[in-house]
Amino acid sequence: MRHERTKQRRLKLLRLEQRRVLNADFSFTPHALTLSQVDGDLTVREVSAGLTSRIEFDLHGSVWQDDDSTGTFAIDNSTPGHSILSIEKSDLENLSGGISLSAAASAFDLNFDVQSSSLDLSQMRGSLVVEGFGTVSQTASSEYDVKVGDVSLSASQIRLSDFDGDDITLNASEIDLTGGDGTFSGRTLSILSAATPAIELGGLSNDGAELNFTDSDIAALNAEFTSIHFSTLSSGNSSTLTVDVSGADFSGAVGRLDSLHLEAATVQIHGNLTSNGGLIEIDATDAVTVSDTGAVISHGGQVHLDAGVYGTLLVSGDVDVSNTDAGDTGGTVHLLGERVGLFGDARVDASGEAGGGEVLIGGDDHGANDAIRNASQVWIGSDVEVHADAMQHGDGGKIVVWSDDATQVYGSLAARGGSLSGDGGLIETSSREQLIVTRGGDASALQGHAGTWLLDPLSIRIVLAPSAVYQITEFAQPPFFTPTISGSEVTVDAIVDQLKTGTTVVISTVNPAGTEDGNVTQDALALIDVTFDNAGDSATLVISAANDIFINGGITASNGSLTVLLEANAGADDLNTALGNVNINADIDTNGGLFISTGVDFDSDNVTPVTITATGGVSITHTGSVDLGIIKTGTGFGGTTFISGANVRGNIDVGEGNVLIDGGNEDLLVLANITSTDTMFLLADQDVIIEATVTAGAPDLMNLNPTADLSITADTESNGGGVWIREGGNPADARLNAGGNISIVGAKLIDPAGNTTGSISLRIDVSDIASDPQIVAGQDLTIVANFDNVADAGDIIIDGILQATDGAL
Repeated sequence: MRHERTKQRRLKLLRLEQRRVLNADFSFTPHALTLSQVDGDLTVREVSAGLTSRIEFDLHGSVWQDDDSTGTFAIDNSTPGHSILSIEKSDLENLSGGISLSAAASAFDLNFDVQSSSLDLSQMRGSLVVEGFGTVSQTASSEYDVKVGDVSLSASQIRLSDFDGDDITLNASEIDLTGGDGTFSGRTLSILSAATPAIELGGLSNDGAELNFTDSDIAALNAEFTSIHFSTLSSGNSSTLTVDVSGADFSGAVGRLDSLHLEAATVQIHGNLTSNGGLIEIDATDAVTVSDTGAVISHGGQVHLDAGVYGTLLVSGDVDVSNTDAGDTGGTVHLLGERVGLFGDARVDASGEAGGGEVLIGGDDHGANDAIRNASQVWIGSDVEVHADAMQHGDGGKIVVWSDDATQVYGSLAARGGSLSGDGGLIETSSREQLIVTRGGDASALQGHAGTWLLDPLSIRIVLAPSAVYQITEFAQPPFFTPTISGSEVTVDAIVDQLKTGTTVVISTVNPAGTEDGNVTQDALALIDVTFDNAGDSATLVISAANDIFINGGITASNGSLTVLLEANAGADDLNTALGNVNINADIDTNGGLFISTGVDFDSDNVTPVTITATGGVSITHTGSVDLGIIKTGTGFGGTTFISGANVRGNIDVGEGNVLIDGGNEDLLVLANITSTDTMFLLADQDVIIEATVTAGAPDLMNLNPTADLSITADTESNGGGVWIREGGNPADARLNAGGNISIVGAKLIDPAGNTTGSISLRIDVSDIASDPQIVAGQDLTIVANFDNVADAGDIIIDGILQATDGAL
């Protein structure tokens, strides 16, 4: 059959019987045959089963469309057979309607050059092995081959979906994707750039389907696609997507702002999966594995590995979004799943030349980001490294390790500031239930301020060594995600290693969820002994508990100063404000740092009085009793030592600086011997009762500081209070000494028994000790006894001795 000229818009070959041969040879030039309205279909339908003849359509010359109509070329072989259909076309550049190959049950040799809007293989039947652009083979009853050679696609969309095959293989080692002669039997595949390109390989419907990338030559794709999406999820839970050891490099196919998305029930990465700084997203329903030979790389980009709601993510290879380009920061890594394990020599790197990036393992800050699904369990092995460092300039990045049930961290985490400038970053290792940490988070900074390492369990012990250590040595063996011990633990070495570099360490149990007690407990053998790496450095240790804090091993610092902040009863939504005490059972020396404590009761005099030395200053603000062992600020401190509590006991020695003791809304019962070289204030909204020696202007009573005043005030407002200086268990305890002025103001009536029904605003009730006067003022001694802040004065009863050595009385 030969057609020289035709005006028809459609050529149909509807049925070819067995043993029939049709050779259709369209040899023409534009002057011989013009198809100017190719908006219909060129269709071959229903090739009969058993047909053995060869059908050839050999179109030479040019076929084009010269108007805006939509053209389609379709081959529809709905009846299985063993025929071969060979199609060769040199140019269909204006066939905007695209090419459709549907119900391809027979065998084909396809050789064509397509420049159309789409190539749709959505209804092909039989397995598809893509080798050069593939071999279609084997249905349930027959076996067929489709071999593609010399295919050039410049489509805006290429979609392969709804296959009924067994497996799909991309053998990049057998394809020259640059458009050359190729290495697969001389055949080549070139996918060229288009205006809005996308590749989607999706919808395998047969269980057992596999999608494999086998060579990094995929990098030769020079397309800059906005999205490449491969999926086998419709194949069910047995579908697998694998990158073998030879790797798959999509650097030339995906732009820096674009994405590569892989989906399957199980995804295995055994080689380098590489993108060009864009997003690599891998989603699974069962498992994602990056083996020790595998790596997922997108420098400066994003990598999201998600094993699904019930799946397991295991990484023993590399995940690398680092960025060495000047002025650029590191990328973003999300490692998610029900169980997330990093083990072996796994390395996650989000470092950047101008700042660290972000690494989220199992969740986001405090597990509170609804957009990031929380893991149930997270495990990080001892040889694992996670980095979000600033390399040269800028701040360290952010690393969060979170689980709802159990987090175990034995590896190294770092979010350091730049070597030339920048501050440290933020590292959080937390769990809603159990947390075990033996290595700390390094947020140090050589040229700036160190960052913060946060631990956020329900309750935790600071231990010398963990109760149990879990080690995994073989890739095939998953981590023991379920711990065999209860409670949370952090080793003291993990804390010290970070404090000595300047990193702020925050241990917090204020998360309101769960049923644990919310305590932070330091074991007696777990001394926090910080020797700073660089002389003169400083750091801060913050312990914030929903309930009680127990310091049983002590805290010391040298070669630098350590600020210690203890916050008991610290929950913002605390339902029981009467619980939450600080218990100090071992010495604390900040070596120039501050000591700050808040809560209900404070006790550093439980069994044996302990010494708290803080030359940087002391602030103890509690709503209950304050039982002090010995408080020392030493010399060189010029600030105010502040102590707030209803009852204050113990010994307070302030070398330099003022002292302010405030009873708050309650009576202030001063049972502490207080010594200060500077001015001292004792305040309360109600009564001030002193049963101790209070000296302003110490240490030498014979040479008191003449500017060191002592002021005692029971509030003069409507709820005022009285001042009562009385002896306690030791008659010599009740003494007031000051090198400067002493001012005593009372404003509420009390009787000798301390009741408020009497007429006494000030009562000094001590035994007469002839050699030791009870109130000695180096300058003026002023006593004011007001009744309810009006002119009527209450009585003043003095059973002791008053003395103003160099001033008025």
